[in-house]
Amino acid sequence: MDTIAQRIKQFINYKGFSILSFEKQIGAGNNSIGTSIKRNSNLTGDLLSKILKTFPEMNAEWLLVGKGTMLKETETITHKETTALKKENEELKKELFDLNKKLRLRLEEIVDLQKNKLESTGNDKHDVLVDSPVFGKSK
Repeated sequence: MDTIAQRIKQFINYKGFSILSFEKQIGAGNNSIGTSIKRNSNLTGDLLSKILKTFPEMNAEWLLVGKGTMLKETETITHKETTALKKENEELKKELFDLNKKLRLRLEEIVDLQKNKLESTGNDKHDVLVDSPVFGKSK
């Protein structure tokens, strides 16, 4: 049967943390979790409380007695799905950044065209803006 220390190690692996980063996340001292895992020994109630407060998605019954699933039943998005969503989000941010850059360049071109047209025709500013690539021909 798994021990609490083994279940914590399983959770750490699931999250993709190192033991040191996990200890930092929960505010535990260096090697407090690592030592318990190596010795397969019990953790203090304070450490268990910190873990459950830091990771509310963890099923307390699973952690303490090994029953049920690692994550609470209300957790429907898996770690793999979360990682995929983060990657998709980053790709969308990059795409949005690129589109904004293209839009900015296009607007700069339009402004330059308007300046050139204004200088070359001597028309009233209103006439030039109406007869522009943005607004179409005025006639």
